[in-house]
Amino acid sequence: MILRDTHRALEEKMKSLEKLKKETAKKIREAASHGDLKENGEYHAAREEQSLIVRKTQLLQTHSPFQIIEYGEIETDTVGFGNKVTILEEGKNKAEDYYILGPIEFELDLYPMIATYHTPFGKAIMGKKINEEFFLDIKGKNIKFLITAINKISANEPMKIDEFKIRADIIVNSYNAMNYNVFSPGEKDFALGKLFLKKLESKSNFDYISCNLFNRSTSKQLFNSYAIKEINGYSNETTNNMMELTAVIEALQQLNRTCQIVITTDSNYVKDGITDWIKKWKRNGWKTANKKPVKNKELWVQLDQLVSQHTITWKWIKGHSGHPQNERADALANEAITNNII
Repeated sequence: MILRDTHRALEEKMKSLEKLKKETAKKIREAASHGDLKENGEYHAAREEQSLIVRKTQLLQTHSPFQIIEYGEIETDTVGFGNKVTILEEGKNKAEDYYILGPIEFELDLYPMIATYHTPFGKAIMGKKINEEFFLDIKGKNIKFLITAINKISANEPMKIDEFKIRADIIVNSYNAMNYNVFSPGEKDFALGKLFLKKLESKSNFDYISCNLFNRSTSKQLFNSYAIKEINGYSNETTNNMMELTAVIEALQQLNRTCQIVITTDSNYVKDGITDWIKKWKRNGWKTANKKPVKNKELWVQLDQLVSQHTITWKWIKGHSGHPQNERADALANEAITNNII
């Protein structure tokens, strides 16, 4: 089943995919002419784009022939195809609108928050009435939902997804301006559709991460499950201990909110100093057990202040023993010295 407007959108989509297929084939030919394909980024990007277009075309074609539903045929006595259903989840203050449609509407990204009728969520609400409750098992928890309204999807409803996309563009530009490092897509972002989300990622100056988003057709993760940010620097007039302290301070200064952190270091000076010695130093007015002034006091005070803002687990590892991140940190330090990175 598809709505009349969906059928029109589908015809337009198939035309645009056919056009894209021809354009991508041209890109592949041009990229292949540049020589060795093993390290040809343009070629592999074009091949990936072609593969995505083919999968999208095949997916849309697998659902034909279609039963076209007119807006006048949509009922609102109980939840069914073509309804916009307002649902309140137990424990939340605000109800959400869900569009009960099929896989074609979902793939075309025509509406926000689509619940297709063949998914567990869609099956759970089909046939329900206003003020009727239903339960759904989510991550082992039996969650209660309440249906508060059932309406027809209006003929101009698809336009609302465009408003979401315009807003998303503005948000990405704002995040770029604020120098965001990483972003984890949430439920509302998924409503924009996978392709649009990937398009947003390509224009973002920050990483997208997610541990549980997978491409249904390839079983590959849609985004990386983590992001790595590397910083380095050096000073002409310093000591090894000063730079060990500075490294941790610089890392913690990258964070703009309270976090749970694991700091791995090969410096017992830093680890023991911040977890043990510093308590005695502060009690003794920043003097050692020998009544001498604590070296690098300014750095210790700065580190102590930063550490107090987070929950930190400290781990020591032996330096230059093959630990991948330790070896990488050493390489970054040498790079900073070579390139005079301050």
